[in-house]
Amino acid sequence: MPALMAMLALAVSSFLLMLFAFALLHKASGFARFTGFVAAYRILPTATVGIVSALLILVETVTVALLVWAPLRAVGLYSAAALLLLYGVAIGWNVRRGRTHIDCGCGGPAHAVSAPLALRNLCLALGAGMCAAVPTQLLDQAQAAVALAAGVMAWLIFQLASIALSILHRAGTTASLKNERTSS
Repeated sequence: MPALMAMLALAVSSFLLMLFAFALLHKASGFARFTGFVAAYRILPTATVGIVSALLILVETVTVALLVWAPLRAVGLYSAAALLLLYGVAIGWNVRRGRTHIDCGCGGPAHAVSAPLALRNLCLALGAGMCAAVPTQLLDQAQAAVALAAGVMAWLIFQLASIALSILHRAGTTASLKNERTSS
């Protein structure tokens, strides 16, 4: 049973590593765009948006590095959980204020903030936190390979689901715009 838990923790770590690495690339490759996403949340004073955006990128960079390095992977998982919790709360706050037109700025396909998106982040944070508490155990090569493959597959499925949801959201938005035009 401990080996199975260690495999699960490694799978979740590899999933989160890929999630944060790709989100980080998206944010760092378009810093001005990312600061626009942060500003759109209207949580921070305008003067602090740039520095907070840079700090978020720095913390995500450190999180990715920690998730790669086995001796500090648990710290990386706690860091990932904290970031996901922070992002989930920011998304939820905007949903509560009725500001569901803004893009989450998560990286990848555009997603409007929504309650399910906030819940997704909170569930990912919970999973990261739970896996961080799993004691580190050496896995044999086969166990490690299976765990890493499971994490990669989970990330691929997550990405495909993200793309599908983005397409459905855009299709729904387009359909409602057409309905508004024909009714006026």
